[in-house]
Amino acid sequence: MPRWLFLAALLVSCSHDMSDREYCVRRQMGWEMAFPNLPQTDADRAQFVDACVANVAKAHASGELDRSIRCMNEHLKGHGHAYEQYVAFTGCEQVDPSRER
Repeated sequence: MPRWLFLAALLVSCSHDMSDREYCVRRQMGWEMAFPNLPQTDADRAQFVDACVANVAKAHASGELDRSIRCMNEHLKGHGHAYEQYVAFTGCEQVDPSRER
């Protein structure tokens, strides 16, 4: 397991207010676990997280980020089938706050 995945897994277990960057790293980690046959380079990860942080900053006022974090905490448990968890997470959140608007 790459070091960044281990660190991100530690973030998942913490129950505190999540920073935008933590949210984006956890979202990326969930995606990579759900789709292990689509590997990402460190540059790909960094690019996604940076773009996600910029987009998530715009989602605070609408409540989309709060809903997504609740769904993330509910569905991305870190055990069980990662793909099924990711599908449940994205279905729950309805609007992806990490996408560009």
